[in-house]
Amino acid sequence: MKYIFSLVLFLSFSGVAMAQFPVIMVPEKAKSQAQLDSLRRLKSIKMLAANDFEKKLKPNTQLIDVRNQEEFDKAHIPYAQNFDFEGPNFLALVKQLNPSKPVYVYCRTGKRSAKAAHTLDSLGFKKIYTLQDGIAKYPGKTISKP
Repeated sequence: MKYIFSLVLFLSFSGVAMAQFPVIMVPEKAKSQAQLDSLRRLKSIKMLAANDFEKKLKPNTQLIDVRNQEEFDKAHIPYAQNFDFEGPNFLALVKQLNPSKPVYVYCRTGKRSAKAAHTLDSLGFKKIYTLQDGIAKYPGKTISKP
């Protein structure tokens, strides 16, 4: 009788424990595909410090400022095109770029450019560079409209 009571007690506690912490099995193929996607993103998106970012910029560089028009008008990096990440035309504008060429992306602090970089990655861009800390901490030359 003591044995049966112990067994019932054990099974009831183990059932409660399992109910609190369900185990979700991830198929090995799905797990490895997620890892490959993550590694691919690490290879296609790179964050550059301001000095390194500035060294890469040339007149024909695909450089996009993903801030809104008002922010862009206050100050922007020379040769930048304004593709407002939160605007309705962002995807249409991005499709004008060449996905096989490097693209450089920046915003005010780096948050919108990181999101934009992931969007570019999902669209097949292979070399995406973002400006670390955004234009707010960019010591290089900028253009502003009066």
